Amino acid sequence: MSHVLSEKLSENTVYKHQRTGRLYSVVTRAKLEMSGEEVVVYQSLKSGRIWVRPSAEFFDGRYAPTSVPPILRRVE
Repeated sequence: MSHVLSEKLSENTVYKHQRTGRLYSVVTRAKLEMSGEEVVVYQSLKSGRIWVRPSAEFFDGRYAPTSVPPILRRVE
């Protein structure tokens, strides 16, 4: 399945990892310089750690958008 950067994904959207239940805020979308592969850059709401995952993996069902109270959202 191919996902493009124009796919509906707004920055600061909160996603829940289906297996662990952990929450992540999408920071931005990007492309890897070397391969042009599309990736999602996201941040753990618990630890603040930044992660990068290929878009195809991010959208394969392991993450689902979720509603999160504003108090739990990442503060900049």
